[in-house]
Amino acid sequence: MVLSKKPMIKSKKYPHFLYLIFLIFILFIYLAAKEIKGSIFLKKIDRINVVFYSATPIFYSLKPDEVNYYLTFDPKIKLLVPGGYGYYRVGGLGKLVALEKKPVLFKKVFSLATGSMIDLYFYPSKAQIYYKGEEKAAIFPKLNQIFFYSSNANLLDRFLIFGFFVKSKRYYFKKIDNNYYFSDEQNDKIYDDESFFKANQGLFYKKKYRDLKTNVQIFYQSSYKTAIKISQIIEGEGIRVVDIDKLENQPKNNCLIIENQKNPSLIAQILQQFFNCQFKKEKTEISDIILMLGNLEKDWEI
Repeated sequence: MVLSKKPMIKSKKYPHFLYLIFLIFILFIYLAAKEIKGSIFLKKIDRINVVFYSATPIFYSLKPDEVNYYLTFDPKIKLLVPGGYGYYRVGGLGKLVALEKKPVLFKKVFSLATGSMIDLYFYPSKAQIYYKGEEKAAIFPKLNQIFFYSSNANLLDRFLIFGFFVKSKRYYFKKIDNNYYFSDEQNDKIYDDESFFKANQGLFYKKKYRDLKTNVQIFYQSSYKTAIKISQIIEGEGIRVVDIDKLENQPKNNCLIIENQKNPSLIAQILQQFFNCQFKKEKTEISDIILMLGNLEKDWEI
């Protein structure tokens, strides 16, 4: 008797590649959300201030559909470096940053030099010393500077910056004269940030900040000069500083933002994020916000 063979029923195999595609999709959504959340460009209100450090460093103050300002820095002049470093030649800043391992110095140096809050900074991955600038500096940054320089910008920020320059027209960019310097005993050119601030105050104002009319009082512990420099940066954004006073008892580890409300206002958030301060609800007397410098006196020491 011949037994008939039953046809073998193949077990269904789940398409594993669909699971893989699903996981990749979830990962993509997660990374995209992370990029959006971490984007400095998207968080900014009004203008965004950007620095590209190179043989001829360029500062940009950008605002869609309005005049964009830019200025260049001669690598031979000396800028004041906050943190107790004194004056340092612009062309050697990259080397200083590499030695100290503090890229945030780019933010501090150019914030002080321009009297504004630097949001994004780009610099070469390999540090080098520049002795002379480019013969003809381009108005727009180069593609490799946007995408391949080291930066505090995330990938989304890089694409947004690239898109901004691509769609912008050259006549929307206005160059600011940057001939504010004096000579020291060695005949070195020293950049005069105070003269620059007085001559150009208002160019980098955020209209939103100005319209809020929020004012700030600054308390320092020992360095009035450091407090003045910090006030320049704050006022350069369009935030009014109404008083600078001395106060002995201050937090040593952190700067402190004080405001008479539970949640920080927009201006309090801006100050908190830029200077990395703690926030405290407490009654204020003559201003809307109090900034106690605390550790900023050392971090921004002049």
